[in-house]
Amino acid sequence: MTGLPSFKPNSVLYLISSQRMKALYLAPALLLLPGTYACGQATAALRQEVYGAVSRMCLPDGLGLPTDAGYWYQIGYQRPFQNERVAAKLELGYRKSRSSWHVAELAIDFTGRPTQRLTLDALLAYDLLKFPRHALRLAAGPSLWHYEDDELASYSLIRSSDGIITGALVWWQSKQGLTAGGQLRTEYEYQMTPKVSLGARGGLAVLSYPGGLTSIIGLSAGYRL
Repeated sequence: MTGLPSFKPNSVLYLISSQRMKALYLAPALLLLPGTYACGQATAALRQEVYGAVSRMCLPDGLGLPTDAGYWYQIGYQRPFQNERVAAKLELGYRKSRSSWHVAELAIDFTGRPTQRLTLDALLAYDLLKFPRHALRLAAGPSLWHYEDDELASYSLIRSSDGIITGALVWWQSKQGLTAGGQLRTEYEYQMTPKVSLGARGGLAVLSYPGGLTSIIGLSAGYRL
């Protein structure tokens, strides 16, 4: 017959082998596509974050118990690792409150100049949850704070001629310097949008001055870069 192409057996075998080789090369590439996409998604999710926090901080009294309450304002930076399960944090803060000393025998409170703290904290946090919009972190790390305090040095009561106390002269001793220690806290964060988050935090700090426990409880708001 004329007009019909003729194929040799070797040509047919070559075409079949060629198609199989192409399939063998394409199969691994197709299998790698989902993994490559997932890796890209995970990399995109590791976004840095800046945040602010307001906490109620109670400094320790003479017995080492947290009683001197004041507000602590912080700004922070967070860098996540390992799909956001681990995060490094760096925070700068300021706290100010009115110092007060109580003389029990006289039932008098003496009020001094403000107690101030300028704080620098570095923490490493681990997320205990695996949910994309919720995080429950356990954070710990070193703290370096600058303190400025007034301590009651002495006082002298002013009495009237009949012995009634009408006033007092107070002498204060000013202290300032650097103190180092550590902080341990838990944090909860809810991702409201891909960019904005709200959170709550609570924990304890122990520093060389004045010693004792410093309690911390507050709220935070963050923005992903």
